[in-house]
Amino acid sequence: GPFRQLHALFDAVSCETRSSGSTWHSVNHMSGKLNGLIGSRANAAETLVLAQHEGMLRVSNCGRYVACEPAAAHETDIAIAVGNAKLNGDLEWPTIQAVERQAPPGKPLSGHQLAAIEISTSQRYGCLQGSPGVGKTFSVACIVKAIMEEHGQDTVGVAAPTGKAAVRMTQSLVANGVMVQASTIHRMLGVAAGAESGGYSFLHNERNPLPFRFLVIDESSMIDTDLMAALLRACSVQTHILLVGDSNQLPPVGHGRPFLDLQEVLPTGRLTEIRRNSGLIVRCCAAIRDEQKFLSVASMDLDAGDNLILVQCSDEESINTVESMLERFGQLTNNIVEDVQVLCAKNDRRTELNKRLQSMLNPNKKPVKGNPFLVGDKVVCVKNGAYPDAHDKLTVHFVANGELGMVRDIQPGKMIILLQDPIREVLVTYSAASAENQSGEGEQSRGAVGD
Repeated sequence: GPFRQLHALFDAVSCETRSSGSTWHSVNHMSGKLNGLIGSRANAAETLVLAQHEGMLRVSNCGRYVACEPAAAHETDIAIAVGNAKLNGDLEWPTIQAVERQAPPGKPLSGHQLAAIEISTSQRYGCLQGSPGVGKTFSVACIVKAIMEEHGQDTVGVAAPTGKAAVRMTQSLVANGVMVQASTIHRMLGVAAGAESGGYSFLHNERNPLPFRFLVIDESSMIDTDLMAALLRACSVQTHILLVGDSNQLPPVGHGRPFLDLQEVLPTGRLTEIRRNSGLIVRCCAAIRDEQKFLSVASMDLDAGDNLILVQCSDEESINTVESMLERFGQLTNNIVEDVQVLCAKNDRRTELNKRLQSMLNPNKKPVKGNPFLVGDKVVCVKNGAYPDAHDKLTVHFVANGELGMVRDIQPGKMIILLQDPIREVLVTYSAASAENQSGEGEQSRGAVGD
């Protein structure tokens, strides 16, 4: 019937959004998906009308694209917030001269950096874009110091999408003389657990805006449309926002690429000159950005900046090569699990690689039936989620996608994960089927973890 077709189409659009990362999809493409699911009885045109009436899907004004209503609504909220920011409120960013004065003696901001800062703070909302090593954090430190000098420390909030990024931002600001504690965006917005859904909402929103007059958001390329909408809804008409990041990095896990899209409508200062001496890694990033060849070295020499080694091998050789490299790294550190991170671009290789690394780095631990993890394994959160505290079930912690943790204890159907930045222990429940699939997304799971 019509409602069966409605739910089939909604599920198809939802799956397309998750798999592609795009918010909007071709009506013709999704009509074809519906025909494949329902067969000759499918009527995409009538189903689209019903889906809009039921508030489940939204069709674009031109009629060529369709999106899930919540996803489309979040895009609309972003557009409205940006439009209001252009119309309302006085501009209160520090002058470029005030920012320039914050640079320490002997380490001035370059003309290139000053020009980018001036552009990015020419309206209430702005973007500061640049690849690694171009001085984004140094520029931000000078901006934040100028804000604090002119308006006071309590007027500025600094945040990033993940705990690791927030800690890195705090360390960089402190190294540049700015005593500000960066937060995750979720922690800044205040996560409130959803009692019925097991999900979460935010304490700060359009009815309870954030107390900051200025917001500086680092690693903005990681922010998806839903989180960007939540952030902007929590801003008052006086809030100034500087989005800092590198849109050439991987897109957000969720749908949309708001940081990239906003650069089309917001003043964007673009930093391209390499300022930090981080060796070949930074120069490699710049070369890739400029679509140029990059250099590598045969052996590591950190003092000379030779910190990028490229080892070429076939897929069949890759796991053995990684194991050989880890054996060498193990001679340089007492905690290789903490100090080394292995990234794998292919899912079919990831599963085998995880098993081999687990056997190599965390042997002799007793497994629990239905769970692929062992006590002492390093795990990563692959889906934003709210988890109960391991020791106080009334306390709920938000865990962001990308956060790393360590398995502290495993029992049938549940395990305890230690997380850093801030330190907390959360309880993760799982079903045997989902755990064996290493996704943690079964009905009993409140989030997801992976090796």
